[in-house]
Amino acid sequence: MDHHIFLSYSRKDVQMMHRIRDAMQAEGMKIWTDEGIEPGTPLWKDTIEQAIESAGCIVVILSPDSKQSIWVKRELDYGQAQQRHTFAVLVAGDERNAVPFSLIGSQYIDLRTNLDAGVQKLVSAVSRHLDVESATQQKLRLAKEDAQRRAAEADLQRADQQRILEDELARSRQRVAEENQRRQQEQVVIESPVTEPQPVLETIPPATSAKKPRRLIRRAVLVIGLLALAAGLIVVLPKALRVPTTLCRDLPSSTKSSSTLGGGQGQLAFVSRRDGGIQIYRTDADGKNLCRLTTEGDVNTNPEWSPDGSRLAFVNIPKGNFGDTGEVAIIDTDGHNFKILSNLRSDSSGFMSPRWSPDGTTLAFDLSVSYVTQLYTLDVASETTTRLAPFGETTDTGNPAWSPDGQQIAFVKYRKFSDLAESDPQDSGIYVMNVDGSENHAIALNAVGQPYWSPDGAKIAFNGGNGIYIANAAGTELDKVYDTANSIMFLAGWSPNGEQLLLRGSIADNQDIYLIDVDGRNLHPISLPSIDDYDPIWSPDGKYIAFSGGETASMGEQSIYLYDIEKQNTAKLTGEASNPIWRP
Repeated sequence: MDHHIFLSYSRKDVQMMHRIRDAMQAEGMKIWTDEGIEPGTPLWKDTIEQAIESAGCIVVILSPDSKQSIWVKRELDYGQAQQRHTFAVLVAGDERNAVPFSLIGSQYIDLRTNLDAGVQKLVSAVSRHLDVESATQQKLRLAKEDAQRRAAEADLQRADQQRILEDELARSRQRVAEENQRRQQEQVVIESPVTEPQPVLETIPPATSAKKPRRLIRRAVLVIGLLALAAGLIVVLPKALRVPTTLCRDLPSSTKSSSTLGGGQGQLAFVSRRDGGIQIYRTDADGKNLCRLTTEGDVNTNPEWSPDGSRLAFVNIPKGNFGDTGEVAIIDTDGHNFKILSNLRSDSSGFMSPRWSPDGTTLAFDLSVSYVTQLYTLDVASETTTRLAPFGETTDTGNPAWSPDGQQIAFVKYRKFSDLAESDPQDSGIYVMNVDGSENHAIALNAVGQPYWSPDGAKIAFNGGNGIYIANAAGTELDKVYDTANSIMFLAGWSPNGEQLLLRGSIADNQDIYLIDVDGRNLHPISLPSIDDYDPIWSPDGKYIAFSGGETASMGEQSIYLYDIEKQNTAKLTGEASNPIWRP
C-alpha cells in the first residue's frame, strides 16, 4: 500500500484498538498507532503530525471514552485540517454519548453487535478510498483470474492441437508438390555480376559568419543561467548555510563536561529535528559542548542512559520506514559504536521504550509481535532476546519498570475483551513479577500508565482510573495522592529523595509541570505559566528539573529549560529540543 492508515483511539479503548488493528492488518493494511508514545509530549505531537500528514486516511474508534478524550479530538481536528478522509467505527455507547460534534451527521460503521462483519465493511470502504485491495479482495480476484487463466490455457491447448494437425497436412502437401516439380524441371543456375555499393558522402558547407552569433547566444544563456543561479542562492543561502551540529564523535576525546549542574556527569541527552529527521543530541547542563549523537536512520528517539552513563539505548527507525516501529539500538556517549541490538519488528507502529536494568546488563521493552503486545528483555552482551509472558502468550502486557535492586519488574496488564464486551474491568492493572516472568502479583486493578518505583524500592506510584496512587510493592496498601476527576494529569516520577512526585498535566488551559508531596499535600506548578510544558525529569542530585516547553507543540519550536528547585527560577538551556534525560 502507498499510504498507512492512522488509527485514532482513547487510552481506555486500547484493547478494542488492538482487535481492529489486527483484523485490518490481517487484510494486508498498514496501520499506524501512537501506542508506546506518551500522549501530549512534543515527540508524540510531532510524530502524530507527520503520521497524519502522510496517512491515506484516518480511522477513529468512537466510544464514550473517545468522545471525552482531548487527544482524539485534536487528532480529528488536525486530520480535517490536512483534508484526510475519516472513517468512524462505533464500538460502545450511542450517537448521543459517543459521537463527537465534528462527526455529527457523518456515517459510521457499527461494530457493537458484529465485529467481523463491521471490520469487513470498514476494510472494503478504506480499500475503495485508497484504491487498493484487501487480502480478501485479492484472494477473490486471484481465484477469478486463476479460473480465467485455466480456461484460456484450455482454449490455447485446443487451438495448438488444431494448428499442429493443419501444419502437418500442409507440410505433406508441400512435399508432394516439391517432388513433382523436381521431376519435371531442369535446374538452371544463373550467376549475376556483383555491384559494389558506392559510399554516400555528406556535403558539409564551409564555415560562415553565423558561428559567431551562435557563440554570443550561448554565452548570453550561460550568463543568464549564472545570474538566475545566483539569485536563487540569495534566496536560499541563509537556510542552506546553516552549520550542522557538530557530531559528538568528532569532538576531541578529552572533551569533558564543563558543568556540575544537576549532579551525575553534568550532561543531558535530548531529541531534536534541528538537522533534519528526529535525532538524539547531547549537551552539558550549562549549554556548552552541544553535539549530535546519532546519524543513522530517519528517526532516533526514546533515549535512555545506561546506569554508568557510558551508553545510550534508544529506538532507531531506518531510513524510508517512517510509520514502522524501529529496533532497539545502542551507542556510546561519545557517538561511537552505534549498534542494532534487536531486529524484532512490531506488527503495529508503536514505539517501544528500552529500559536499563540497574546493573546495566539488560534492557526491558514491549512491542507487538504476532499482534500481541508483550514484554521482552534483551541481554546487551549476548544480544539475546527473551519474551516474558506471565499470563500466557495471548495477553497484552507493557510499560516495564525495573525495581531499584533489579530483581523485579513492574508492568501493566491490559484488559481483555470477550467478543465486544469487556470481560472484567478488574482484569487490567499494575502488576509486579520476577525478572524471568514468574510469580506475578497485582499491585492495583483497573489501573494503567507507566509505573514508577520509589527510590528505596518499597512503593510504586501510578495513574489509576481517577487519580494518582501509591501502593506498597506487595500490593497490600493503596493511597490516593491526587484526584484527577477535574483535570488531566500524568505521573512523571519520584524525586531522588522519595519525598515528592513529579506531575505533568492540565488544570487550567496550559500543559504545566507540578510537584506534590507523597502525602498529597503542597501541589504547586514549577514551570512557565505562559507556555505548554512537557517531558519533566529530575536531575540526579534532585536539585533541578529539566523539561521542554514552547508556544506550540511542534518539536521544532520547543526549548529545554532547567528549573532550580531551591532558587525557584527557570533558565533556558537550548532551543529546538524536547524529551530531555539526565546523564547519571
